[in-house]
Amino acid sequence: MSLRAIPASMDPMVVGSIDAELDRIEHAHRVSVPLAIESGGRAWGFPSPDSDYDCRFVYVAQMDTYLSPWPTRDVIETRPVGLLDVNGWDLTKALRLLRPAVALRWLREHPDAAVAPMHLPSLREQCEWPGEPVSAIAELKSHTREMGSGAVPLR
Repeated sequence: MSLRAIPASMDPMVVGSIDAELDRIEHAHRVSVPLAIESGGRAWGFPSPDSDYDCRFVYVAQMDTYLSPWPTRDVIETRPVGLLDVNGWDLTKALRLLRPAVALRWLREHPDAAVAPMHLPSLREQCEWPGEPVSAIAELKSHTREMGSGAVPLR
């Protein structure tokens, strides 16, 4: 069974270019890419006339990467080439971030839905939560700046 879903409106040449870039990344970085999505203006329904294709993916490295005592980067970043902007996160990193974890919970609680809402407050509001995580998220966000530093609130 394939989870591949490509809108009919997407140019087959672009699809081929994205597939080729993901294949190149898999071979160059010795990873597999089980999930790739279109992100950005095109995915959100409001592309600009010169919008590129923002492909974001989750990858799984080879076992020796995870067993090594030396940490490796947990992102693969590529330079935009033409209309393609392709970047990805290691599965472990993706699962440890706040928004992906909340989106997974939302999808578990909404099994008939295919895509979780982009808006984080909507995700939080539409899930069953014990009180502590919700208040911890709100407290953390209200006390930190985007590029700031400071102590993480402990609960």
